[in-house]
Amino acid sequence: MYRRPDGLFEKKLTIGGKRVAFRAKTEREVMQKIAAYEEKQARGLTFEEAAAEWWAQHEPQIRYGSVHVYKAAMARAVEYFGKDPVRQIEAADINAFLQYMAKRGYAQKTVRNQLTVVRQIFLYALMARQIRALPTDGVAIPQGLPSTTRTLAPVSAVEAVKGTTPEDFLLPALILYTGARCGEALALQWQDIDFDAGTISIAKAVVYHSNRPVISETKTRQGVRIVPLLSPLRDILTQRGRGEKGEYLIGGGEPISKSALNKRWEAYCRAHGLAHRDEARSDRAGRTVWACELNRHTLRHEYATILYEAGIDAKVAQELLGHADLSTTMQIYTHIRQNRLKEAAGVLDSFLTQKGTVKAQYSQ
Repeated sequence: MYRRPDGLFEKKLTIGGKRVAFRAKTEREVMQKIAAYEEKQARGLTFEEAAAEWWAQHEPQIRYGSVHVYKAAMARAVEYFGKDPVRQIEAADINAFLQYMAKRGYAQKTVRNQLTVVRQIFLYALMARQIRALPTDGVAIPQGLPSTTRTLAPVSAVEAVKGTTPEDFLLPALILYTGARCGEALALQWQDIDFDAGTISIAKAVVYHSNRPVISETKTRQGVRIVPLLSPLRDILTQRGRGEKGEYLIGGGEPISKSALNKRWEAYCRAHGLAHRDEARSDRAGRTVWACELNRHTLRHEYATILYEAGIDAKVAQELLGHADLSTTMQIYTHIRQNRLKEAAGVLDSFLTQKGTVKAQYSQ
């Protein structure tokens, strides 16, 4: 141990093949730091410590719109595993955690995301040589978890969007006729529309940092795609007049802010009779909040319905929708098919009931 020119005491040791320097104001503090470090090395990282290091390394790589989802999942895992050393956590412990979430009523998607985050934290611990094998291998989410399914947009809402005029807010029609996610539609610029080829290039998305719009990557790699410029949308865009290169279809010189987006969406819904007063809620100024019956994502689902009813193969639909996995597209197609079967059952039941009533009248 020696005393540096700045007055601090320093001692360098090789621990676990790594050269480590310990500095403090007194020799005693240096020895205490050495003892604490050796104790930490002996027990290994706690889950809390591993999660913090993983987050510091990976947060910059996480898409901004997904940060809150990852952060919430990490916080739940840290609350559960806390200061348990990662080398002592086994598959049974992780399974118990997921069962705990299931009992508390978490949805299937949330639990699946949770397992993904926990797996990434342990993968970090593996790469840091804190564990020798991944305890998440073989762990699956519990069966029978509640799952949320996207409902189809009301018929009245779809008809309103189909009747979009050049003076209307363009976003609803843009989502309906391209199948773009809301952020992808907001990032479209006039140069992305190829009127000659009849195509639209989707290659970016708007995400919001508070109220400020920021251009980001699409949600998935498959999100970068080219979709057809459908005739109804072509007509609307032609009637509106083409904008300048670099201008956004929604917002003009720059993407629309989040507050402006919400106001224009509400105004659109109110203008078309697709909103009602939510008497149970009010804003900060005490004004009544309007609840829109038209959801942005349901219009994307409606585009999937158009693809299904047009007989578009699920694999092609996957590419047009920008889904990372075919299973996501198949789930939507299955949901649409089930809705159609329910509608058919209702029609048949009504037909048979009416037929029975007619027969009864003739038999009297």
